[in-house]
Amino acid sequence: FLIAPRSGTGSLAERGAGWLFLRWAADHFASDTLLGTSLTRALEQTTLTGAVNFSTATGAIFSNLVGEWQLANYTEDLPGFAQAGRLRYRTWDFRSVFRRNSPAIFPKPYPLTPDSTSGSYSRSGTLRGGTGRSVRFQLSAGATGVTVRLAGSTAGTRVNDAVLPRIAVVRIQ
Repeated sequence: FLIAPRSGTGSLAERGAGWLFLRWAADHFASDTLLGTSLTRALEQTTLTGAVNFSTATGAIFSNLVGEWQLANYTEDLPGFAQAGRLRYRTWDFRSVFRRNSPAIFPKPYPLTPDSTSGSYSRSGTLRGGTGRSVRFQLSAGATGVTVRLAGSTAGTRVNDAVLPRIAVVRIQ
């Protein structure tokens, strides 16, 4: 999970995602973006915890932050994508780091490779809280758009209302 319970230590992947989310948030919500001290102090010097703490410290809705962060993980330094706003990291250049060290250290030039389609797309599985699936829909000029349907674990059923699925979309030319 992106924000682990106080009693848990989380897996390496969860702790890494938490650090990356905090780094991104510091880039956009701290008055001292290099260290992010103003944000981390705001998160620590309170009795609030979890998503409520993060929303209070940033002044933003937590679910929106998660969607923007997940988009930023892909759009960060993406060729042809304007590096403005919150869909980027200000203090890191991940694509250059991975590109420079691939394949010697990293097997791929960038670790996030979204599924890609120009037609229909289907994927099944489980998404944990704070995670996401990246899909790139490649449409021809003049295409009418894309219809996205989320379904439950059994074909034709709805997603459980308690799940609160979210979709974040960005247009890349």
